[in-house]
Amino acid sequence: MRATEEIGAQVIAVQGETSGADGIAATGAAAEEVLGSTIELSKQSQRLRDEVDLFLAQIRAA
Repeated sequence: MRATEEIGAQVIAVQGETSGADGIAATGAAAEEVLGSTIELSKQSQRLRDEVDLFLAQIRAA
């Protein structure tokens, strides 16, 4: 949810920018932030998947 809020804030910030080079730079910065958030979310998702797999393995072994 936090990543979604950050992305929304960046979109609003970009919309408020002027056109031209400033707008392009702001769009690039927003894209980099979205990419960073996506990578972090992917890492968290993998950690959660690993924990669930371990939990299920422990239940099966019990």
